[in-house]
Formats: sequence, structure tokens, C-alpha cells
Amino acid sequence: MTRYEILLIIMLQIVIFITLSFLQVGHADEERVKIYTIDDSIREAFEKNWAIKEKEEKIEANGFVEKQAKAGFLPTFSTSYTYTRLGEATTIISPALTGTQGSGGEIETGAQNNFRWTGSITQPLFTGFALTSSFELAKLGIDQSKMDLDLEKLDLALMVKESYFNILKADKTVDEAKSAVESLESHLKVANSFYEAGVIPINDLLKAEVELANAQHDLIKALNASRLSRASFNNLLSRSINSLVEIEDILVYQLENPDFEEYLNIALQNRPEIKILEINSMQIDQQIKLAKSKYYPEIALNYNYIKEGDAPEVSGSDFHESSSWRAVVGLSWTFWDWGKT
Repeated sequence: MTRYEILLIIMLQIVIFITLSFLQVGHADEERVKIYTIDDSIREAFEKNWAIKEKEEKIEANGFVEKQAKAGFLPTFSTSYTYTRLGEATTIISPALTGTQGSGGEIETGAQNNFRWTGSITQPLFTGFALTSSFELAKLGIDQSKMDLDLEKLDLALMVKESYFNILKADKTVDEAKSAVESLESHLKVANSFYEAGVIPINDLLKAEVELANAQHDLIKALNASRLSRASFNNLLSRSINSLVEIEDILVYQLENPDFEEYLNIALQNRPEIKILEINSMQIDQQIKLAKSKYYPEIALNYNYIKEGDAPEVSGSDFHESSSWRAVVGLSWTFWDWGKT
């Protein structure tokens, strides 16, 4: 055996080994294809669907809105630091304490450089029920977001079930189309034999060929419908659109009690759309209260602690107290705004 023949055998063995490896990997991948049930499909759709995740994030966002509204009941703390420089020191002219009668002089009453630090605490006491209405609106916003999530899940579950049964229906149609093609292929063979034997005319043979062509066309349509139904299923589950899909057939038929009034009452009690309408009605009531809050005066307590000086450390000077404080309870009321409120 020549060296060329030995090299050719080795290369052939390598090619066979690589081919068998790919076949085994492909076979293993086929074994790993998950067979979906309806419950599995709905569960995975809930976990991966982006619309569901968006609704969940909306609930969390409205939770922060509620915290923000609740913070309105609490006191606020603020601070400020200012520097004011005058063109010249503030003075007043007064009769001279010494010197010639009638002469006068200037007395300095303020510094040219002025520094001021203020710490403030503000506590709302009455806002015309604006704070309570805002807080109730925030809580209702969370309730509505939860209802929106429930509605999205119900709609998604319905679409997943429809897609699931569309796959089953498409697969059954493919099986029927394949059976029809096989049957017509056998029929065409028989018709061709009869035609060659002179038993039937050419028209019957052509008719059999047309029927087979139509059946093959129907099979192509059924295969395309099966692929499209699987692509729709993958899209609902946020999977790659070309992923393999195998589903479990449903062979059990369960008859439901066709009591329309009972179903209607259950829907009216449980459907999220009805609950959302109720929440919207309560939101409108709170919005009216919020608008009416402008009819009332607003009362707030304000406490200020102040340090002043003519140097940045605000430690006082001849013209500034080193520290002072004041507490103010203030009432403001716009009692006429030309019908705006």
C-alpha cells in the first residue's frame, strides 16, 4: 500500500468521525427540545414577556410616587448661605458728639461685607386636603397598575392558548394534507397503469395529476401555516422566532356548563377592566378634592436658625448678631382668582 493510499484512508476516517460527531450533536439537540404543555407555555410567557415586565416596573414606579406623596406630610429641612457686598459701608449722619457746635459726622451702621447662613424647617399644618388627596391618588395609581398587570396577563394567557391550539390545528392539517398527497400519489400510479393499459382515457389521467398537484399545494400551505403558528408562539414566549417547538397534544375533551348568566356574574366581579373603571372613578373623586383644595387657606409652621457676620465663618460682628432664631406660623389664602379655581 502506497503512502498516498494510507493518507487517503486516514483523511476518510477523519471525515467520517467528524460527520458522526455532528450527527450525534444534532441528535442530542433534538433530544433536548422541550415539549411544551399549556401551563408550561403560559408560565414561560409570564416570565419572559416584555409587556409583563413593563407592567411590573410600572407598579414599582408608582410605589415611589406613593412614597413621594407620603413625604409631603413630613417637615422639610433646607439651608442657605449668602454673601452680600455693598458699594460702601452703611452710614448715617448725626450731630457731632464732640467738636464745634453745628458740625456733624457720619456713624457707620452696617458692614460692607455681609455673610449669612440660614437653616430652615417647614411643616405644613393645613393644605386644604391637597396632601391627603395626592396621597390617595398615589395609592390608587398602584392599584390601577396592579389591575393593568392582571389584565396584561389574562390577555397574554389567551394569546398563548390561541397560539398553542393553532399549532395543534396546523399540525393536524399537515397530517391530513400528507395523507391526501400519499393517497393521490397511489391513485395517480393506478391511473397511469390503467391509462397505459388503455382502460381509462387521457382526461382521467390528467384529472388525477391535477388533483395531486392541488393536494401538494395544500400541503405546502399547511406546512407554512405550521411554521407561522410556531413563529407566533415563539414571539409570545420571547424566544428566537426560528426555535424548534414541540407541544403536547390535548386528547381530553371536557364539557363546560353553558350557564351564561353565571359566567357573566363571575366576569363582572373578577374582570380587571371592571375594577379599573372603579379605580378610575375613585381617582376622579380625589382629583376633584385636589382641585377644591385651592378654596381653602394654607397654614404652615416655619422655623429659621440664622447666623450672620462680616466674615465667612459667620461668627457675628459689631453689626451682626452671631446667631438668632425665629418661628413663624403663616396663613396664606387666595380667596378670589376670577373663577380660575
